[in-house]
Amino acid sequence: MQDLTTPADKIEAIGRDLARPRSRIALSPEMEAEFDNKTCAGRFSAKIRWQFIAVLTNLACLPLDHFAGVFKLGLQTRLGVVVPLYVAAILVLLRGPARLHSAAMTVPLFGFASAVIFIGFHAPPADGAKYLMSTALLLIFSNLVVPMSFRQALAATLGSIASLFVLLATVGAVTPGTLGMCGFVASASLISLFVRFRSERDLRNTFLLSRQDEIKSQHLVALSSALAELAETDPLTELPNRRHLSQQLEAKWRLAAESNDWLAILMIDIDHFKSFNDTAGHDEGDRCLKAIAAAMHEEAGRNGHYVARFGGEEFTAILTGLEPEPAMQVAENLREAIERLDLKHPAFDPGRCVTVSIGASASLPSRQTTVKELMAAADRALYDAKAAGRNRVAFGSLITTDGRTRPGQKAG
Repeated sequence: MQDLTTPADKIEAIGRDLARPRSRIALSPEMEAEFDNKTCAGRFSAKIRWQFIAVLTNLACLPLDHFAGVFKLGLQTRLGVVVPLYVAAILVLLRGPARLHSAAMTVPLFGFASAVIFIGFHAPPADGAKYLMSTALLLIFSNLVVPMSFRQALAATLGSIASLFVLLATVGAVTPGTLGMCGFVASASLISLFVRFRSERDLRNTFLLSRQDEIKSQHLVALSSALAELAETDPLTELPNRRHLSQQLEAKWRLAAESNDWLAILMIDIDHFKSFNDTAGHDEGDRCLKAIAAAMHEEAGRNGHYVARFGGEEFTAILTGLEPEPAMQVAENLREAIERLDLKHPAFDPGRCVTVSIGASASLPSRQTTVKELMAAADRALYDAKAAGRNRVAFGSLITTDGRTRPGQKAG
């Protein structure tokens, strides 16, 4: 069986099924299986329900047998043949093997129709026509309403029509009027079969169109999500880009303000990265950026912190719920994680490796402070770290809840 994995493959398969010959109901095996799975539960409960309705309808016809003078024959036929057939069918549908389910739908209907015909041919001629009319109504109703497949309806209808003419030839009175009525029953039943064929084919086409729209919608949602992710992801480091960083800054600042919680920002810059690029080339520079980004993402992600590429060799981390000292410790852990990579710096002595400088700032957001001020404080701290010799963490001015600032500390 072909595995239709991509949306384009599925839509193409649906197109082929929609273009199938008009004389064909069934879909391709894959689509037919989807159709069955989607409608199976509803159709199964409906089948059981209609079997019970058929039993009650059969028993409700006993007064007609009484008025026609064939009550004893009707009682024997209905209770001795029709009811047992439907009870057996219900048991098969509920507990029997799937291969017998088709017979469980066709045999009882064939038995019901044959019983009505048999009783009608033993009733007085005036009442016999009513029984034949009842047979026509039974087959038409079953073909149009009862939830069975077209093949099951075809088998039950053709079997009932064959039974009609066999019983006419053996126990009935062959007269022009009876022949005409039998012809009407056969014609009306066959016409209802044609309607059933069109209905079942249209039902599958409706499913195909619905499935096609569903796949297209899912594909568009997936594409939109992928494009949105691409628009917010740095293609080199696969970290969130500056656009996404700006959105997260505003969102996390608002959340911290609402919950009266701390928010810290780290500005991270790779030391002497220009000389690294000039000496080793941009390809090696890109590999260096990717390695550092991966290390920071792993270290920060371990505690649920957010890291993004700010631009060039600069990165930004957002720490939520951390006061100044814990935020400084996270910054120090990031600095050490980069140092442990032991990426050799080609512009310096063999013992020198690539390092980062980090500026940190923290605040309890309030109406007197803004996220831009917090970013500026972290940026000033980054310059302080670089001025102090690089490969260190510096803490900038702490913005307090009343809008005042106090000098930060420096750590290396």
